[in-house]
Amino acid sequence: MNGCKTPKDLTLDKVVEPKSITRIHLDLLGGISGDMFQAAFLDLWPDLTDKLNKDLDDAGFGEKFKIVAEPYNDHCLTGSKVDVICTTTHNAEPSKWGIIRSLIESSKLSKSIKIIAVDIFYKLAVAESKVHGIDKEEITFHEVGAWDSIADIIVAAWLIEKFSHVTWTASPLPLGSGIVNTQHGNLMIPTPAVTQLLRGFTILDDGIIGERITPTGAAIISYLQPKQIPHQKIEVLCGTGIGFGTNTFPKISNVLRIIFLSERNIEHLLETDEIAEFTFTVDDQTPEDLSVGLESIRNTEGVLEVSQNSVYGKKGRIAFNICVLARAENKDSVIDLCFKETTTLGIRWQMIQRALVPRQIKFIDDTNIQVKVAKRPNGETTAKAEMEDIKIFGNQENRRNIRESTEIQFRKLHPKGQLK
Repeated sequence: MNGCKTPKDLTLDKVVEPKSITRIHLDLLGGISGDMFQAAFLDLWPDLTDKLNKDLDDAGFGEKFKIVAEPYNDHCLTGSKVDVICTTTHNAEPSKWGIIRSLIESSKLSKSIKIIAVDIFYKLAVAESKVHGIDKEEITFHEVGAWDSIADIIVAAWLIEKFSHVTWTASPLPLGSGIVNTQHGNLMIPTPAVTQLLRGFTILDDGIIGERITPTGAAIISYLQPKQIPHQKIEVLCGTGIGFGTNTFPKISNVLRIIFLSERNIEHLLETDEIAEFTFTVDDQTPEDLSVGLESIRNTEGVLEVSQNSVYGKKGRIAFNICVLARAENKDSVIDLCFKETTTLGIRWQMIQRALVPRQIKFIDDTNIQVKVAKRPNGETTAKAEMEDIKIFGNQENRRNIRESTEIQFRKLHPKGQLK
């Protein structure tokens, strides 16, 4: 299916590789936080959890925390929820920006993951410095300095690095409202740091009270800089992941849905070949004689299609533009035939490429009715009874009934519509 394989529940044949995803869309129904971001990824790729924890352990963070992702259902949607299990025996948690930066840079994480994690924290530090009016090097993180928040950002960096090649887009960001209790005291929602981080983004006020975007979630958004403009490329939806947050809101699920998409690439699903196209104009042949000539051309070996349309030609004459498609090897004989069967004095021709969906002619048992079965680029199989075989069944209503019953019978016999 268009080069896009699913990891979880879509009926495709292989697990999706990150390189096959070309766009990731953040659908912020409930909002975004660090744990919601990672939960949505791990919802679609649950097997990544073991790989993630191993990499964290190898990087020296295994003695500090580990990630646990579990299925979750809020009685409206199903998805996953992530918990950060702190395993450190030390009571002190790094809270200074400089200490956290050194902690990440001195770890055994890959260089690219370190850069992303430090950059996300840096954006937080700059936002906090503007809010509190102090130098960013003096910034002390409180909630964000806790090990679970540090883990959220490191894991987000780990996930983002795996999709460094994609385009990111996002829905409007939910504003939220109310009061949240912090180490700085009670603050309005969205918090001042969040408003700093989200400057320039499109915001939606849906009237639902609560903290919709946490500072960590805002920092991730600020780092990714997802586009919030209509995206008009034709794409394949490869899968979705739903990550639940801790808060609950009335009437809506507190989830971040992440949609994984791949640019449609259907070339490998189609048959291609080269054919000859002939075009010419006739303005001095009677319609009845021309129809006989075109039918003769249409019935000639190698001719694929003959079409015509009426136009006004020179001196206001009604003329006919003729287009003939034929196999390349029959080019010369078709040109000769067009001159013999029509009064045209000149023919334009060219070789053209064409793409065709795979198709086969099948017969319904105990009937002589042919059914053309085609495999569409989106994976759908279509079946259509051939009109030549059903035209003998009388009027339009009879033909329609025979066609519909034949196609229904075919689908019962071939529920998967396989092409062999």
